[in-house]
Amino acid sequence: MKAMKAQLDYREVAAKAADEIERRGWTRGTLGSNRSDPENYKVCALGAVNAVVYGNPFGEMDAWGYRVDGYSTFIDFPELAPIAESFGANRDSSVFVQYVHLYNDIRAESAQDVIDKLRQAANSVPAS
Repeated sequence: MKAMKAQLDYREVAAKAADEIERRGWTRGTLGSNRSDPENYKVCALGAVNAVVYGNPFGEMDAWGYRVDGYSTFIDFPELAPIAESFGANRDSSVFVQYVHLYNDIRAESAQDVIDKLRQAANSVPAS
């Protein structure tokens, strides 16, 4: 089920995603660790955004509880693009929608790197 908000505020989503990582912990290579225990999982950057948008790090879920696509968040919610851009993504890039998780898994050296990128988006001025 897609998030119920008509339009999401990327700054609010980014700030809450940073809070998710600080609260739960950070991981690489998966949207969220320990799927069998949804209350106690670590999240990657995209998993944290998904947790804010969908209520879980794995993205949109179907009626049977299976992930539809946790990597399409920036396609489903284009207003969140400034979050990906804070990680260095270019909207014209073919990997734009996956850049956040690629940054998380390859370039980030620590949870703080990811938190800083999310806070950067949270504190940015919207383009006019």
